[in-house]
Amino acid sequence: MHNSKTLPIPDDCQVNPDAFQLMAIWIAENEPRISFRSDAWEDPAIWGIVLADVVRLVAQQYQESTGQSIDNTVSRIVSGFRAELETT
Repeated sequence: MHNSKTLPIPDDCQVNPDAFQLMAIWIAENEPRISFRSDAWEDPAIWGIVLADVVRLVAQQYQESTGQSIDNTVSRIVSGFRAELETT
């Protein structure tokens, strides 16, 4: 786990003048606290695309760090996502 409370900005974002931060997620009292740019896109369906990209990136990182398959990790994330949506 990263030792700092903040994560580094990706190198390619530091040099791209069009790059911007879309979302920040913090954990406080075991609950997520989120700030995000609600004005990033007119169509909220694009958030689904972004969230799918996040799932794939998390699965890739799990594969690199634990050897767990991408498909298994994606399946576990989607299961947790569905369960959480059904409770709210």
